[in-house]
Amino acid sequence: MDARWDAAKTVWGAVLGPVVKGTLPYNDLRQRRQVRRETRRLITCEPWRGNDATPIQLAQLALARSLALQTNTRRAVRHGEAVALLARSALETCFVGLYCLYGDDPLTAMRGGNAKALRRMLVNLGHEDIITEDVLKAIEADIGGDGKLPDARKMAESISAGLNDAPFPLNLYWRVYVPLSEFFAHANGMSLMRHVGDKGVLLEKAAYPWARWSAVHTADGCVGLLAAAIAHKDGHPNELFGSYADHHLLRSLAPLAVVSGKGMFRSLGPRRLLALVKGVVDLRAYKASGRAEADSFDDRVAYLRSWFERHVGNFDDISEEIWDIYVERVVTVLATNEPASDPPSPGTSA
Repeated sequence: MDARWDAAKTVWGAVLGPVVKGTLPYNDLRQRRQVRRETRRLITCEPWRGNDATPIQLAQLALARSLALQTNTRRAVRHGEAVALLARSALETCFVGLYCLYGDDPLTAMRGGNAKALRRMLVNLGHEDIITEDVLKAIEADIGGDGKLPDARKMAESISAGLNDAPFPLNLYWRVYVPLSEFFAHANGMSLMRHVGDKGVLLEKAAYPWARWSAVHTADGCVGLLAAAIAHKDGHPNELFGSYADHHLLRSLAPLAVVSGKGMFRSLGPRRLLALVKGVVDLRAYKASGRAEADSFDDRVAYLRSWFERHVGNFDDISEEIWDIYVERVVTVLATNEPASDPPSPGTSA
């Protein structure tokens, strides 16, 4: 009986509990107002100094945008596509702000990126006799800088290195930013397959592989995370911001995990719950008995895949092709008995 009770607690703590927290709002109105009020006090870069701005002032500017994105994300919570894209923007803005604090020469990169972006926008706006190459070069020289901001992955790696290899930047990148990029921001195979349902039926309304309130938690957490870093750099207390970030980012679930979890809640009656508890007991016994360690890697993959399909299964949230990729990834990580240290790159598009 004790084993089954422990297994039931494991099911709640590892599967059901996080999904509940990630799919529901968090009652933090008083704390959110306090955090936003104290966050505004950290933004002291007005009037803006242009090219004379310091890295911490650039981070403050990113924090000002984070506050706006937090508000817009909450307003868009009923609109699935919009709220996901806003959450991704909030996470990218947080990366930029943290990179300004912990990255390698962010001022030069930011100016160089601005100069190149302005050239791209101006080059086709006027007659070539007016906006000449000499004019564009003069604008670039006036802005200054060289290169451009790195992509999100390189920013996350740089932030992690600047924080003594802290894991959270890369965790957020792989767990949240990459899936949001592939499923929502980019027109690619993954986003298109959201319109393919069970048995190949085409869907006008795409399957939604996330939870809307997880998007809100992401935007809230990004405000707290960036505010905590700026407060620390400025020598101010940052416990309020750090606590706020933790509460929300722990509720920001990986999109594909929510796909599985939402399906489980739709179909997880008493019989299914008891079967899942028994499955966890069996899985623990498989590991505790030494059989898992004795089995070959391929045997462990086969056992875990069979267990996963019996007790989790595809609940028709997404197409079989995407589900198979997800299961393969989860099973492979579990079979190695450790998280993957270097996930396969999704490409520079993320």
